[in-house]
Amino acid sequence: MRKVLILISFIISTSAELIAQQKVDFFVSKIQLPEGHQVGIRGDSPPLSWYSSLKLSPVDSGYAVSLNFPDSVDRIEFKFVTFDDDSNPNWETNGNRDLVLEKESYSESIWDVEQFIDPETLEPIPSNGLLEDYELVEQMILDLHPGTYRFADSAKIKKSLAELKQKFSTPKSYGEAYLALSKTLSALECGHTAASLYNQNKIIKSVIHRQKDKMPFAFRWIEGKMVVTFDASSDAIIPMGTVIHTINGVEVEKIYAKMEEYIPSDGNTPKSRRAMSEIEAYDFRYDIFDVLYPLLYPLENEVLELSISRPEETLEESISLEYITRFDRTDILTERYPDFPKVRNDLISFEIINDHTGLLKIGSYGLMGWKRLTLDYGEFLKQSFAKLKKEKIANLIIDIRDNNGGNDEMLDELLTYLDVDRITIDDFEGRTRYLEFPENIKANSKSWGGDDPWYYHPDPKEKINGYYAYPEEAFVDQKNKKKGSYFKGNLYWLIGPKNASLAYYTASAARRFDLGLLVGEETGGNQQGINGGQLVFLTLPNSQIEIDFPIMGMFYTKDAPNQGILPDVEISQTLLDFRNGIDTQKQYILEELIQER
Repeated sequence: MRKVLILISFIISTSAELIAQQKVDFFVSKIQLPEGHQVGIRGDSPPLSWYSSLKLSPVDSGYAVSLNFPDSVDRIEFKFVTFDDDSNPNWETNGNRDLVLEKESYSESIWDVEQFIDPETLEPIPSNGLLEDYELVEQMILDLHPGTYRFADSAKIKKSLAELKQKFSTPKSYGEAYLALSKTLSALECGHTAASLYNQNKIIKSVIHRQKDKMPFAFRWIEGKMVVTFDASSDAIIPMGTVIHTINGVEVEKIYAKMEEYIPSDGNTPKSRRAMSEIEAYDFRYDIFDVLYPLLYPLENEVLELSISRPEETLEESISLEYITRFDRTDILTERYPDFPKVRNDLISFEIINDHTGLLKIGSYGLMGWKRLTLDYGEFLKQSFAKLKKEKIANLIIDIRDNNGGNDEMLDELLTYLDVDRITIDDFEGRTRYLEFPENIKANSKSWGGDDPWYYHPDPKEKINGYYAYPEEAFVDQKNKKKGSYFKGNLYWLIGPKNASLAYYTASAARRFDLGLLVGEETGGNQQGINGGQLVFLTLPNSQIEIDFPIMGMFYTKDAPNQGILPDVEISQTLLDFRNGIDTQKQYILEELIQER
């Protein structure tokens, strides 16, 4: 009888365990799967394991699997993998995905794209946590940042910090906290200090990048007007050259005026701030308008109301569109426009445009990082300049207008193909405001230099006006190892307000070493120096927002204007030329400058 009771008890408990299961459907799309490879999933709760993969099956638009989890499991972490040998899988590079089973039974993902999180499901950040974050921000700005008082006075900085502290004294959503921080950091007037668009965790990325709250078009500011460059509307009803006058009843100039004080830029460079607010809509870059607009103007519904003027039309008209996600916008633009840049490599090109002129476009120095440039730039430059020499091309236009910086190696390589014998920079120096990097900031930070880089405990040469000076950090005096095919003809540069960081230094080098004529508009960056170089990435422990901030600035040791590099010939794109497919600035070089030589 005892055996029967035990058996009945076992059957009942086993049946109850079988009933107490939670079914979860997993789906992942947009995987470039090599032939013979499979898609799998790994995770922390059975039936998932971090050590072996469960295979997903192909469906119409991706791969899927249904799994049952015990009722006792309330949350799982997981990742997708691809493999031909499961002992050596290819992992997604983003952080672990997670799923709260009591709220969700379906997970839809895009391969290697950060997880979507609905902001409505997130609790506000408590004020005590925000105030703890504030203390770190205040310490960073007042004690560590090399450019705190470079372009802004102490009254402006104190006012900005006081506003942030007041805002953080009450609970805030993640979006509200991100917006408040952006305004305070922008007050420093430093293009390298920001609540990052790139290095955030999955919560912040989802809030600022993953929502269906983006404009269904790309635009540029031309003659002070918001002009559509690419149209991602479902019915393609806002063609290139369309002018946007209002968004949801608000004039676009008023929208920009409100947005401007949240955009980081180096000193007195208003054209750079405006250019940074444009929507390029590239998959490999984030656009600050995409982030700031829905935070400054929270969406009330899914309908976007625009007042527009189409090309060839003089009257304004009102249209209604739907907002879009970044991913859907990219998909539409990639399919609709053959010339739309799909990857960062598409910003780099070379061509002989007539029998005496070449055009070299370098729209990115992004050799590392997020969706990096994978082009073999050394071989690319070698072939380009060899062709210039072989075909005896007398004029070269180098177009860097879309370049906003990156890694030094590509500029270093480019200079070896230009007619400069020696690279000498002896009028700059590095400066910090500390001798020993504070442990509490270090505990919440990452840096390029590993766990204990030299700039955590530097050895300055002297102290000047509250700064510790490191002349050797900016001093350069070396022979330029010119290639045999270096260019000896007439050189023209196309520059503009998007040129910041290393792109600014490119325009600066062209001016410093007398490398041809600069044509276009004032760059970003600043002739008094910028704060790029040594960066630290501080993650605030409660809001989880990551801040990029420099700890060493480059300072010009002579008098210099508070502005970017000015062109030798200032000329801007016109709306009429744009609508007719004419690059005003390039055309000026071809028709006016080259003809004069």
